[in-house]
Amino acid sequence: MIDIWSPGTVWALAGGATLLLLLLPWMPPRPEEAAAVVDLANCNGCGVCVSSCPNRAIDIQGWRLDEYEAMVAALVANLIDADLLIMLTDQPGLFTTDPRQ
Repeated sequence: MIDIWSPGTVWALAGGATLLLLLLPWMPPRPEEAAAVVDLANCNGCGVCVSSCPNRAIDIQGWRLDEYEAMVAALVANLIDADLLIMLTDQPGLFTTDPRQ
């Protein structure tokens, strides 16, 4: 940049960038996005809202997030007539039955 612009221009850009960085803590914050609301009257328990939540913040009584993710993965595998379903999860081990029992 120094070869293209004059030293005064480079110093002005550097000073402006420094001033902007110094003012950032006092700038107003961005407005927060509204939280999603699930209408229980229209909820059929499909789990799409749970599996698509980027913050993993949705919890539905009686179901854990990993159970919903498994259900949605199985539905997708069934929908596309997949011969094999491979699930990558943070659950330890490989279970053929419910490990909680």
